[in-house]
Amino acid sequence: MLKYLLLVSLIGPVAAHYVNITVNGTVFCGTDNPVDLPVELWDDDTVFDDLLFTTQSNRSGYFEMNVTEYVYFYLRPYIYIHHRCKVHMFSDEDCHIETQIMLLDYDEEVNTRVTLGDLDLKTDQRDGIKHEVVCGGLTTPFHSRKRREPMAFSD
Repeated sequence: MLKYLLLVSLIGPVAAHYVNITVNGTVFCGTDNPVDLPVELWDDDTVFDDLLFTTQSNRSGYFEMNVTEYVYFYLRPYIYIHHRCKVHMFSDEDCHIETQIMLLDYDEEVNTRVTLGDLDLKTDQRDGIKHEVVCGGLTTPFHSRKRREPMAFSD
């Protein structure tokens, strides 16, 4: 363990660099545009994920975030959205849905722009999108768990 820490302390400063990521998209729920919906940008780290940026959707559901981060080795960004779209199909309890959208994996790219386009929180099943229904006051978000399987929605 000590050898590993020594190696990281010597290599870390050489491997560290700034990365810039800009993400935008429009969220909606069927025909509704959720106004002021919190949208978070996280970095998927090995031990604990890091919150990089938080914003809210505007009246038309549009959001945009831009962050520059000093990282060691790589950045694995994802979007986290906590919402109630389509939750009535699963339970009458106090439930919500957590949606996680993996954006990309990259090492050396310094400037990256990701345009997600339209994200229908009710039906979107693209690769990299996970939905999880959470009920009964359980509020353990994706970023405190690791590698969950996506939930399939069907009407």
